[in-house]
Amino acid sequence: MTTRERIVSEALRLFADRGYAATSVAEIEAAAGLSP
Repeated sequence: MTTRERIVSEALRLFADRGYAATSVAEIEAAAGLSP
């Protein structure tokens, strides 16, 4: 899985769990295993 695919996958998961407005870029980064 590419980095982009990991980011998109984790973003979609977090959006489904918390909603778009309640999800930060930092949370997506952390969930995808990236450093800020």
